[in-house]
Amino acid sequence: MTPTLWLLPVTELVSNRHLSKYAIWGTLTVLGLYAVRVLFGYPVFHTIVELYAVSVAVGTFMVTWNARRHIDNDYLLILGIAYLFVGSADALHMIAYQGVAVFSGYSDTELPTQLWLVGRYLQASAILIAPVFVSRKAHPSAVFMVYLAATLALLSAVFLGAFPSALPSAGNLTAFKITSEWLVIAAFGTGLLGLFAKKRFFDPQVVQLLAVSILTSIAAEFAFTLYSNPFAAPNFIGHLLRIASYFLLYRAIIETGVARPHAVLVRELQGANRRLELSRDLNEALNSIDQAINSTFDVDEIMHRAATLGAFVLGADTATVWGEGDDGWVARFTHGPSDVSADATLTDEAVPYVAEALEIGEPLALNDLAAAYGATSVLARSGQSIRSLMAIPLLFKKQRYGALTFAWRDDAHDFNAEEMDFARKLGSALALAIGNGRLYEAQAVISETLQASMLRVERDIPGIDSAYAYRSATELARIGGDFFDLFSVNDGRVAFVIGDVAGKGLSAAALTQIAKNTIRSFAYELREPKAVMEAANRAIGHQVSESRFITAVYGLMDPSTGLVEAVCAGHPLPLACDSSGCIEQPGVRNPPLGVFPEFPYESFTIELARNSRLVMFSDGLLDARRSGEFFGESRVDELIDSLGDADPHVVADTLLKTAVGFSEGHPADDIAILVLRYVGRTDPVTLPERIEGPSLAG
Repeated sequence: MTPTLWLLPVTELVSNRHLSKYAIWGTLTVLGLYAVRVLFGYPVFHTIVELYAVSVAVGTFMVTWNARRHIDNDYLLILGIAYLFVGSADALHMIAYQGVAVFSGYSDTELPTQLWLVGRYLQASAILIAPVFVSRKAHPSAVFMVYLAATLALLSAVFLGAFPSALPSAGNLTAFKITSEWLVIAAFGTGLLGLFAKKRFFDPQVVQLLAVSILTSIAAEFAFTLYSNPFAAPNFIGHLLRIASYFLLYRAIIETGVARPHAVLVRELQGANRRLELSRDLNEALNSIDQAINSTFDVDEIMHRAATLGAFVLGADTATVWGEGDDGWVARFTHGPSDVSADATLTDEAVPYVAEALEIGEPLALNDLAAAYGATSVLARSGQSIRSLMAIPLLFKKQRYGALTFAWRDDAHDFNAEEMDFARKLGSALALAIGNGRLYEAQAVISETLQASMLRVERDIPGIDSAYAYRSATELARIGGDFFDLFSVNDGRVAFVIGDVAGKGLSAAALTQIAKNTIRSFAYELREPKAVMEAANRAIGHQVSESRFITAVYGLMDPSTGLVEAVCAGHPLPLACDSSGCIEQPGVRNPPLGVFPEFPYESFTIELARNSRLVMFSDGLLDARRSGEFFGESRVDELIDSLGDADPHVVADTLLKTAVGFSEGHPADDIAILVLRYVGRTDPVTLPERIEGPSLAG
């Protein structure tokens, strides 16, 4: 509450116009009551004062009780219900007063004093406990019954003679009476502090009026501790203060709530503002949860994060993610204290709220679980003190993924519109994340199968040591358009190929299989690399669209001499490396496969010395980038040079890890690396004559 708003009521009260009005009416009231006391006696004065107090008390009850369904702040509700019984006790006190005394057989001084204390006990208890319910819901019927029981108990004690004496025979106040008044004053003071602590929930003027009303009541109670005669001056002053106190209560509740509805509107707007703040907080929390569950494709981790964070945001004690199993509902994940173990399978009868939430397709909020399902619920049967439960269906595009439930154990939870909206959005986000996670798992199986096929090479080839490394740029598919192959052909030489299909993911992987198998097939049939690539070019050109192409290097190595004959189709040229460094081989880079089906390819040769290496890679290695800077050829050369005579596995792994690190773990393209080291073999390779007749080249 801003200082300006807080000072408005004070400014209004002390403005010249209002000060004059209240001064005039206050003076006339005091003079009139004094005249009544002098002309008609103290009992008549007392009756008028108490009638006014009783009228305000009953009016307070009527206003608050009839508005109970629209009151967000239950402070006034507690006060209103209590004042019905306060007014009842004060009415009995009025007709039992000395000079009126309608009750026969009772002392006309002792009885009204005891009834006065009953009214003050009830009033003090209301002012003391009401601040507790400013931000907590009270059940009107329960409050009414509690005060009814307390009132009947106190009145029974008075009329049955069990209530302690307040006035001895001499007419002076007893220690019990004085102590009771001081306890009432202490309760009023504590309640006043509680009101100030929760003042942000009230209209500023209502707080001011209630506060001054309580202070005036404290002053009146102090006066009532001083008199020795019911007609004495302290008693008269106390009743004047009592009129002022009830007048301020009238202004705070009855006039403000009925004659000045804009004050109630202000309070409702404040309530709307609090709901808006709650909605904003829940939306911010939902964004955090959404980021957490969409930062992984692991379905178990997705469920763990959603349940844990959702329970924290809603303040729930337990959370469970239910999946549909063959024989019922399976608890896929549980958070918090629960008698339902993970992977437990339960029937519809055991967890009916799961099936019901999925049936209606909306979050199901149960304030009282036992009242909704009784002992049929597994939570009820398990002995847990679950009071409230929310079941959120996990549905996406008519696909059922189960339900997410939150439970509150000891205290009932009152669900509001903001929490229900949060639940709907959380359910949609979680269902989408689970769906993506399952799609990822399914594609991962496909990818791993394809990867095992595309990246399988012969290991034990005499005269050659080989190593390879691979990294897909597409995390979801785990595989892309790069491929390599290594195998022995009919003439004893070793064929190798490394290639790159335009594109990423599973669509590129499918074309990769075509390219790899096509080249391998022609390699078994044709002897010269030039002929193999020309045949593959024609075949691939008829199988792929005009927008797709394949780059590749295909060659044959003689493991007895180290002589390499190769053809490059738009791919980075191989590097021939020894202990002194690497040299990019002079060679023709022919067009990629599938672009010009009848293009005549040219080959080139490389002579490898013993223990030298042939390093080949896709352009994803060179194109790894960070802040617009490419990894590039110079870094590749420097890195290989620094490795000296390192094993081919070390070379391949180091190149890949360094490039991925350079791109901060997110390479822009797939990376494939193939390293061959010529170690030599003693038996020479015999080249057979060219095979005549029909060939796969067509």
